Amino acid sequence: MTGMALELAVSPDGHFYLETVACEFDLPDAAVARRIRKSFAAGGAAGLLDLGAIELASSLPPSLAYGRGLAYLFMARLCAIPDLESQWARAELPAPRDDLARLAAAAPPLTGAEYLDLEQLEVLWADLRTVAREKNCRCRWQSAHLVEGGAPELEPGGPGVFSSGRE
Repeated sequence: MTGMALELAVSPDGHFYLETVACEFDLPDAAVARRIRKSFAAGGAAGLLDLGAIELASSLPPSLAYGRGLAYLFMARLCAIPDLESQWARAELPAPRDDLARLAAAAPPLTGAEYLDLEQLEVLWADLRTVAREKNCRCRWQSAHLVEGGAPELEPGGPGVFSSGRE
């Protein structure tokens, strides 16, 4: 029996999107795939942001895991801003050029990988910041999570729960 896998892809203009490819089994599972499709329907940066905030424990194919890692880096940096709640409107989150350069060079096989470079990832970083602000994202970082490699603790529901503030 043939399954379907969701894969992350990059367009020639550097935008992330989803594509579906045949494989031996469905990956991710149906419920996760529905959430991911819904997130990406709002745009590539919105989809990636949710990968890095919601799908932390989900089993994903390599391309989506790559996108999750990129967005997780963003979420970790965002959640590390001291007193984010009061700093939100003016909080700056400069792109970590060295980390983004490493991520660009380490992209797994995916459609459009040739379009991934430092400049594109810097644009994406700015897009992630914009989407996070639009969603009114709030999070609380606990330093133990960083040391243990865990997830940011997101308000209001704890680890792995992303609140847009607009329920």
